[in-house]
Amino acid sequence: MQKNYILLLRKTILVPSVALSVPFFADAALITWDGGGGDGQWTTTTNWSGDVIPGAADDVVLNNTFVLITYNVTLPAGAVSIAVRSLIIAPSGTNIITLILPATNSANPGLQVSAPGDALVLNSNAVLRNSSGAGAGSGILITNTFRINNGGHYIHNTQRGNAGIVSQLSAVPGTESGIFEYDVPAASYTPSLSGRTYGSLVLTAVANGGTGTYAGSGASNLTIRGLLQINTGVTFTISMSANFIIRGNYFQAAASTFNLQSSSNNNLVQIAGNLSSQGTITKTGTGQPVVELNGSGNQDIHTAGSTITSTIDFRLNNAAGATLVSDLVLPYRYSIISGNLSLGINRLTTPAINQVGVPSAATNHIVTNGTGGLQILAIGGLPISFPIGPSSSTYNPLIISSGSGLNYTARVAAGINPAIAFPTFGINRTWNILASAPAAPNVEFQYAATDANAGATPQPRNMEILKNDGIAWSIVTGNTTITPAGIDPFTITSATGLSLSTTSVPFALGIDGGWILPVDCIVGCRSKKVSNKSIIEWEVNYCTQVNNFEVQRSVNNESFQTIGRENPGTEPVYSYTDGALATGINLYRIKVNYNSGAMRYSNTVAVINVQKNVWFTALSPNPVAGIATIGINAARPERVIFIIRDITGKPLKQWQSLITPGSNSINIRVNELHAGIYYLIVHTDEAKTVTRFVKQ
Repeated sequence: MQKNYILLLRKTILVPSVALSVPFFADAALITWDGGGGDGQWTTTTNWSGDVIPGAADDVVLNNTFVLITYNVTLPAGAVSIAVRSLIIAPSGTNIITLILPATNSANPGLQVSAPGDALVLNSNAVLRNSSGAGAGSGILITNTFRINNGGHYIHNTQRGNAGIVSQLSAVPGTESGIFEYDVPAASYTPSLSGRTYGSLVLTAVANGGTGTYAGSGASNLTIRGLLQINTGVTFTISMSANFIIRGNYFQAAASTFNLQSSSNNNLVQIAGNLSSQGTITKTGTGQPVVELNGSGNQDIHTAGSTITSTIDFRLNNAAGATLVSDLVLPYRYSIISGNLSLGINRLTTPAINQVGVPSAATNHIVTNGTGGLQILAIGGLPISFPIGPSSSTYNPLIISSGSGLNYTARVAAGINPAIAFPTFGINRTWNILASAPAAPNVEFQYAATDANAGATPQPRNMEILKNDGIAWSIVTGNTTITPAGIDPFTITSATGLSLSTTSVPFALGIDGGWILPVDCIVGCRSKKVSNKSIIEWEVNYCTQVNNFEVQRSVNNESFQTIGRENPGTEPVYSYTDGALATGINLYRIKVNYNSGAMRYSNTVAVINVQKNVWFTALSPNPVAGIATIGINAARPERVIFIIRDITGKPLKQWQSLITPGSNSINIRVNELHAGIYYLIVHTDEAKTVTRFVKQ
């Protein structure tokens, strides 16, 4: 039985979820595939509704109205040209409907669609395979728009031209993931790129036995509104002088190559979606290509198994940032215009960082928010910046110089790790650094005032650099009493090279004087004046691995100078006589030098070589848990008043003591105080001293 479908004065065709602008005329017939012939051939009359083969004035629909399963339709072989007014392929559900122009068709064109508006439409799960065997043309001639809706798929499986087809592609919303695939049975082929707009573009080499080259050029921008996919065996080479714009994701399979520039042009390849590559990204020309991530949301970068070679500038220009999903090795440089790159557990390796946009606490830096780090190659004498921060809102870069041409990897984390005895006296950051071989470069650390823990405020103040050797934290030799540079943020530059190895070494910053370190060697120092000489005595407890003790003196608040050394022995008490007692206040302390190169200091004592004066020298330990000792030196007997105030200034405790000439040690109990910061005021009729201490 025949079923005639005569459409009178209808303006649009409605197919599932899509309204198509295909004008119709009163005498145009709508002919639908019913598969009644059972052979899948276009030219079998019984395969069509009304048992009529569509003609040039007919509108054709391949759908699942009559055939409820997946099926194929094949156009005729030979020099036979099929012409219709419009063609829509609209499968239902998960069914796939494929229309094939076979290689045995030699007509030019083998299929012609002439309607105004959307003349040829592929809906989701619709496939059109163009395998034309014609000697010229494109195999398919589309007079007006070729619309590949999301999920639709056109396969250019012929050596015939493609420009006439690509030029007709629709760019309306809903076609971004409509696929235009090149799978050409030829060793090399030229896709139309210059000034073109694709939905999604896929390059495949299956038809040529697994390998093939696609090469294109042009002076006008290429826009891919969805995905660019380069499949296994494909070499994609471009020599464009215009931009190559990918608004969706970029995917490159293993054993494939994307040659970004084969000529002398400087071109830009923009990717707005995620980047995933397992193949080779390179350039063979003299031009300078740039790969720029410029999306509006955070972009993932996955390059496990990928190789990037030659001088390719890899650039981030996305305020929303990007995230490494695997290690990324860049042989030329990484450029920052806008946005943070989060490393997680992965490593970014590059010979250079090009800071086009100015790094800050919130933008334009590399976030080391895991165990991954930034590796910069071949650092020589010039200072090289590592623009790193522990989060997207904090920025703590470091600069390495005098690097001996080695590779260095660095990351920074919030907190001081491994844990340190008194972190309150430090900057709340840990910088981990390693080198490709043992080295001692100069390092500059940057921190903000807000990065300082309570005991290290206010900033700036003299600081010291600490290092953890895997067992304990210690002060780096020669890196004490460092005055910060800058005005918030501040920088601390090592006074001597920092010893590095091929294992990551943690570094931290503490206030000068070793306050941040544990009390692993207790040294009590005292002094007295005898016949215009100073006698310095010190008692040691719990001290091991000591190389020597240095006796240091400061006259009238000048810098401390070493005036003598003593080697450790078996006795707990040591003595040194200073026969060159200066006029004024002579301060003394003992510097303990460990075999490891670490060091610490004793309390400070004074010998006053004037007629009358009192000098408050120390309160230790600080922080204190129960009992602290106050060190006071006097030129004559004196009554001293002591007051403890809380951080608001409220007096909590007050008492008096009579001191004698020379060194005096007075114990105070603070057990009743709550944990926090307090002030001790010591004053006589002639002097007053205020010092801060921490109750644990």
